[in-house]
Amino acid sequence: MKQVMARPPTPMTPEPEVEQHTEQPTKPHAKKVIKSTKSTKSLQKFISHPRLPSPPPPPRQKTPPPPVRKIPTPKPPTPPNPLPNFILQFKGSTWFEDFFPDADHETFPKPWTISAFCNMLLPLLRKSSYSHKKGVVDAVRTLNLQETLPNITQVVQAVLNAMNPLKDPPTCLNKEEKDFITSGLMMMQSFGLYDKNFVMELMVQFLDGDQDIRKLVMDIFCNLGLQDPHHYFLHELDAWDVWSIDGDGRKQQIKARCKMWLDRWLMAFKSYLEATIDKMKRGGSVHGRLNTNTPKTPPTPKSILRRLEDGSEDKKGPRSVTVTFDSPLDRAVIDNATYIEAINYFCDMELEKELAKIQKDDASEKNH
Repeated sequence: MKQVMARPPTPMTPEPEVEQHTEQPTKPHAKKVIKSTKSTKSLQKFISHPRLPSPPPPPRQKTPPPPVRKIPTPKPPTPPNPLPNFILQFKGSTWFEDFFPDADHETFPKPWTISAFCNMLLPLLRKSSYSHKKGVVDAVRTLNLQETLPNITQVVQAVLNAMNPLKDPPTCLNKEEKDFITSGLMMMQSFGLYDKNFVMELMVQFLDGDQDIRKLVMDIFCNLGLQDPHHYFLHELDAWDVWSIDGDGRKQQIKARCKMWLDRWLMAFKSYLEATIDKMKRGGSVHGRLNTNTPKTPPTPKSILRRLEDGSEDKKGPRSVTVTFDSPLDRAVIDNATYIEAINYFCDMELEKELAKIQKDDASEKNH
């Protein structure tokens, strides 16, 4: 009993069986056919004409940047004292650029007045070429036309010095020198200073000049008041033997002869004026000719010249009229006598000699 009732053996716990899953191939899902409600015809059209890809969108335009506001370039500051126009008008001229290169308000010497500028130009006549001298003379003439220079005597003397150096004075044989002579004479004429030096220079240039200079000189003499319809003054100068004078002092010698001639005839004219005044003081009347075209000044009694022998006026001299002085003339006419009047007196005396000769010849023919 005991054996039967023995404890039964502990049962062994069975190991859990690992369920092995064998992967079976997945069957493809059967396509689910969706029947189209459209007709077969439409389907065939869709299939036969595949849908084309849509064109790519146009490139996106870049938005332009906002306009840049241009800031104007500031103008350079105006010079505080720009050069005056009477100086600027010569900029670009060869002579001006050579003497005053890069002239501006900082470099140009002051004071900026026409008189000071003219005084600055005069020394250039001593050390420049004749082409530059001509430019300077023309500039001075222009300045005087724009505003009357206060120092015309100094200007005329500077030009005369440039025309009369001690050695190799300018002549008509060189074009630049001839142009300078022409400009110098025209400038002095425009100044209206008809003194002895100017008249002598005209005579010398006539004696030493070519055809152009001689014509210019005679035109200037006529503008000064010369009355010589018979060309007595011209013939007188042509009669001088100046070609035999040679050497460096040739022009000075010719000028000295001109001075002697002018002094002699001015003295003769003054003597005639004195005799005329004395005659009028004694109660007589005097017939004379007055110059009616003296430049810038009206005729004055000091222009009196000796009347013609027959009392008539010169038929070929329409620029003179016959007048009668019934009252004594002021003796100031003697002191104020000019060299042009002296030359006119010479021409009158030559005419009287010629008329006297004609009358003498006529008388001789009548006696025969």
